[in-house]
Amino acid sequence: MELKNIIVVGVLLFSFTQHFSKAQNVDSNLITRKNIIYIMPSAIGGDLYWDLDNFWIEVGYGRILNRSASQLFDLKVGLIAYSKSVEGGLLSQINAKNTKGFNINIEHRIILINKFYYSTNLFYQNTTTIRDGEIDYQKSKYLNDNNYKVIRNVYCVQPKIGFQFINKKNNMYTDVGLGIGIRYIQSYSINKINKDIDSGYETFANKEFDRGAKLAQKISLQIKIGYNF
Repeated sequence: MELKNIIVVGVLLFSFTQHFSKAQNVDSNLITRKNIIYIMPSAIGGDLYWDLDNFWIEVGYGRILNRSASQLFDLKVGLIAYSKSVEGGLLSQINAKNTKGFNINIEHRIILINKFYYSTNLFYQNTTTIRDGEIDYQKSKYLNDNNYKVIRNVYCVQPKIGFQFINKKNNMYTDVGLGIGIRYIQSYSINKINKDIDSGYETFANKEFDRGAKLAQKISLQIKIGYNF
């Protein structure tokens, strides 16, 4: 997706939300209970849980820092609790043994109609991925494995629309959101012996996974389930 298209979509989302910004009231539970713990499928693309390149389960904690009758300002910190080993696939070039990391979200929400919201989201993600590389000793007939790490940092700004609901009987929390934003990705490898071997490109960012930096789109479909207390 070209940068100009991302900007156009962002402007349209902003215009839509401004039209409905005479917002509804925040759920009463979020006013009296400011803490949320949650579980969410996630991936290297951000919140896009079906990301073709990698997939993990994130657990996190959210705290409402400030709120009014129709707006919320909150901070969330998520940790990768589970990541699967992947070998690439039909559309993915990324193999990974394991991924660990965390992310931090700062979000300002405006409640629109019947629990629907618009938000502006600032996002930072740091991950360490263990990968298998290949070593070609003077182009001999055999190849040996090389396990190495890839450190990856993502900085993102993203408008989002979504729906949040808290069951007042048991305080279970559901949040489904969709957003399109811009992210800056920077990555580098540690202990990779043959750095000239192509390490594969990220499907959505079209960036080499092991190295370099790039400005790219971020598409998010987040599904959070948690508990409000």
